[in-house]
Amino acid sequence: MKFSPKNKQSLYFELEKFVRSGFGFDKACEAILAQAGIPACHRVFCTSVLDGLKTKKTIVQAITGTPLKISLLEINLVTAGEQAGMLEQSFGHLARHFQLSVETRRKILRGLAYPVVLLHAAVVLGLVAISLLKAWNPQAQVGAGWRSFTTGLTLILGFYFLAILGSCFFAWWMRRARRSHLASSLLSRVPLLGVTLENLAMAR
Repeated sequence: MKFSPKNKQSLYFELEKFVRSGFGFDKACEAILAQAGIPACHRVFCTSVLDGLKTKKTIVQAITGTPLKISLLEINLVTAGEQAGMLEQSFGHLARHFQLSVETRRKILRGLAYPVVLLHAAVVLGLVAISLLKAWNPQAQVGAGWRSFTTGLTLILGFYFLAILGSCFFAWWMRRARRSHLASSLLSRVPLLGVTLENLAMAR
């Protein structure tokens, strides 16, 4: 089941709110379950955690025992909060961390949207223009414009396919970097990307 940064941000915000109001962690989970229209991942999280607490598990053990993906950062912050008796602060830090992640992703997508649209329009119009010029050329062979168009379209689709593969590999490597020091260190050596990741880490 998907447990996105946006879902994590809203869950930890709710947990912080209830714990700061004097609820115990188990009562906070019960209060979240009593709310109408909560995401399915919130229901799975709270139900699984309550089941774990009933078997005398610690809060961290109950959270890591859920079927959802829990990061090392979440485990470490909840562990520190449980040991220090400041769970509301740990949940607050996690809520702000995932809020920053969501906002950063949104800003990046918004910033890329306009140039990507312009690039696509330029490529398509350029391909059409070249095809028409070849088709109207009296010295060109019959069907030269169509062949030029299909060749260009094939190249463009091939580029998109490689871009999708590259994006999938990058997303997989980013997930791996969260658990592997080697993968994280290799990413930090990439120009611009390494600086961006370092700034995000410092902002947390």
